[in-house]
Amino acid sequence: MTIAAIAILALSVVFLALIEPKKSEKSQYLKFAARNYAHRGLYENDQSVPENSLAAFCLAVEAGYGIELDIRLTKDGKTVVFHDADLKRACGSDLTVETSTYRELSAYRLFGTDEAIPMLSDVLSIVNGNVPLIIEFKTADNVSELCNSAWEIISAYKGDFCIESFDPRVVAWFYRHHANVYRGQLTASYKSLAKNSKLNAFLVSRVLSNIIARPHFIAHSTEKKSFPVRLCEWLGARKMVWAVGDSASGKKYETENDCVIFEHYRPKPKYYKEF
Repeated sequence: MTIAAIAILALSVVFLALIEPKKSEKSQYLKFAARNYAHRGLYENDQSVPENSLAAFCLAVEAGYGIELDIRLTKDGKTVVFHDADLKRACGSDLTVETSTYRELSAYRLFGTDEAIPMLSDVLSIVNGNVPLIIEFKTADNVSELCNSAWEIISAYKGDFCIESFDPRVVAWFYRHHANVYRGQLTASYKSLAKNSKLNAFLVSRVLSNIIARPHFIAHSTEKKSFPVRLCEWLGARKMVWAVGDSASGKKYETENDCVIFEHYRPKPKYYKEF
């Protein structure tokens, strides 16, 4: 074997070690598999039932859908369910979640409705174990504080939940502290992720951050997957896709993925898939 061949082989081994996922037990992923998950709850496209609201979560539970939701931490340490870093889009305010108290945030209503920004504990009370949850931890400066605060709440929850994040530090936190929790790395194309940090976009879009996080599943957008993502799936990572927006695409993605996160249409809550 030539030196070049040895070098290529060594680099290949290193690369595989970087992206290798944590293989999950069948009993673990079957709690979440072959289901459609309402993205931010079963909200309406015109926000008449707003995203990440108690109303949207109630409707999802009634319809039998799994639920995907987003969490952030307030200035006074409250874990709230909210997608954006600030309130501009949802509430018309320049306030940011991280620099505001929950009392300040509770004065606002979502998209002109009567719905307020809910706390995670309130959402868990409503869902009450009836459907599985995908909890997305939003990227923040206070990653450890968010993880610790959320864990105090979800560790006492009796229903099925898994966690995911675009931020590998969140996934790594659970790998280090609560490795039994089913966890996933959210990702998308480099172009989509490069708006904030090009380095982070490169690492996450190629799942190179797996070296610190070892996710059980990869939750990829409907965009084309990079070769490392496909290789990671071949190595055993479970497959999740977000956010599918129409019925025709939904049926296609159901055949290719263990879980489908959807919005703006109404698929069957569960679909058939062999495991």
